[in-house]
Amino acid sequence: MASSILVITGHPRSGTSFTASLLQSAGLHIGQKLMAPGHGNIKGFFEDLDVVGFHEAVLRSQGIHHVGWTVEENIPVDATFINKAQELVSNNAAFPIWGWKDPRTTLFLDFWEQLLPEANFLLLYRAPWEVADSIYRRGDELFEEEPDLALKVWIHYNQILLQFYDKFPQKCFVASVYNVSQHGATFIQALNQKLNLNLESPADLYEQSLLQTKVSDSHHPGLINAYFPEAIKIYEQLNAREKQNGLTPDQSWQEKIKAPVEPAWAFQDWIRISRLEQKVKHLQNELKKAQAEINNLNNSEMISA
Repeated sequence: MASSILVITGHPRSGTSFTASLLQSAGLHIGQKLMAPGHGNIKGFFEDLDVVGFHEAVLRSQGIHHVGWTVEENIPVDATFINKAQELVSNNAAFPIWGWKDPRTTLFLDFWEQLLPEANFLLLYRAPWEVADSIYRRGDELFEEEPDLALKVWIHYNQILLQFYDKFPQKCFVASVYNVSQHGATFIQALNQKLNLNLESPADLYEQSLLQTKVSDSHHPGLINAYFPEAIKIYEQLNAREKQNGLTPDQSWQEKIKAPVEPAWAFQDWIRISRLEQKVKHLQNELKKAQAEINNLNNSEMISA
């Protein structure tokens, strides 16, 4: 009996790790060598190291950042990588239902669809302001130099998801992290029904503290609406596709983006940053004092000895 394949992808910081953990609990095999937990994902990335290594190697071969921070169109996969991709498939073919999760897959959806025409694809998305906020809090230096790149990459990835879904609607399922986290059992049921899968009821894994949404109640959604209206249009289109898949999209954000852009917002952020810098400086001074006291105590003990 042929195995079922479910490929999980979406823009980084869109809840792909949580979704992969949920699907793993429901019976999806997502790899034999998974990436260990780390900065940004203390519960784990749930990414197959071989799949990640494959995508990183392809990106590096084209001179692109290995994490996938790019707006490059149509990234080619050189013929030298085909055997490795086929090996990844054969290593998992014995499992009745298997797949992988890697946000970089978004950049290679057409490649994988051609290699695995029988595969299904779970396309995940999250509000652009929540994704940008998550990226900024993670502290990647790339975005300190070019903060608007976070929105440009979000637009690029999610445009790819929309185009791929519209091309292959019968083998794709679009879902928001909102529905996956808040209505996990309903999500799995809808996923099974559309893609003819046989996933079991998932475990209750959601922890609200691990999915920050406070930014949704700030002025930042309105800021994105003012300066990146294309992101809002794409977000609306993703919500429409999710609804086609039998889920009810979150609509609470629609009023929040209507607030007019106020000059005071920039000064509020300026004040917050200045205060944080002051706190950091204070903590650094306190740390130096504590280290000096420890050194003095150590020296005193050495003299006494």
